Amino acid sequence: MPESRIISVADVIESMSENRPYRISVGLVGALDEIRKGSGKLYDTEVARIALQLFEGQTSLTESKVIGSSEKL
Repeated sequence: MPESRIISVADVIESMSENRPYRISVGLVGALDEIRKGSGKLYDTEVARIALQLFEGQTSLTESKVIGSSEKL
């Protein structure tokens, strides 16, 4: 399911970039590094690529194709 792949990447970025009661955040840069390192191994390659592009300002949601679809957002 493409949705679960998207949620897994989004969850990693959100959870690693925010402080938790039991640990300090590694920040957005650290979270994006984790996605970069795990792309193709832990995280779907296409989802990771699009997420990194979004956070690095190289694309927008309206420019990205919906994964698994021929339609644009």
